[in-house]
Amino acid sequence: MRAHLWFRFLPVLMFLVLAGLAATAAFAAPPTDQGSFPLSSVPDCQATAPDTGGAHICKVRAAAGGDWQAGSGEWIVIRAGFGNTQATCLAYQVSVVATITIDGKTLSVDTIPCEYIASSDFWFVDYRALSYPLPPGDHAIQASFYFTTAVDIHPAGSTLIDNATLTVAQPG
Repeated sequence: MRAHLWFRFLPVLMFLVLAGLAATAAFAAPPTDQGSFPLSSVPDCQATAPDTGGAHICKVRAAAGGDWQAGSGEWIVIRAGFGNTQATCLAYQVSVVATITIDGKTLSVDTIPCEYIASSDFWFVDYRALSYPLPPGDHAIQASFYFTTAVDIHPAGSTLIDNATLTVAQPG
C-alpha cells in the first residue's frame, strides 16, 4: 500500500523539482561587461561573428560607428574609450563623464581604469555598458563623452558623440 502512495506523489514531486530548476535559470546572473581591454573574450556583434557556444553575448564598439548585428536573446556590451600615454589616459579617466544610450534610454556605464596594452604601446581607459537582449529591429546606440576639464584635443565643457546602429535579428 505504501508503494502505491509513493507513485501517486511522484508526478507532484517531479513538477516541484522542475519548477525549482526553472526558477534557478530565470534568476541566473547576467553576463558581465568586465574584463581586460579589448574584451577579446566577447565577439563583436557581426553577422559573421563565430558562435559563442551558448554565451549569447556580443559587443559593439561605439567609437567605430557603423552598423552592427546581433541575434534576439543576445546580451550586448557597448564599449568605447580613449588611448594615449599613461598621463593622458589618467586625465581622460578623471575628466570624462560617459553616457551610453540605446534608443534614447540611458544605460549604467562602467569605467574600466587605464590599462597598459603592450601590443600597441599605449594606455587605454574603457567605458562599457551592458544591455539586456533587445527585440528584433534597428536600435540606435549613442556614446557621449563630456569633458569636465581639457584633455588632449578636447576642451573643457565639450562633448564627443559616437553613434552606431544595431540590427537585432530573430534567429532562424
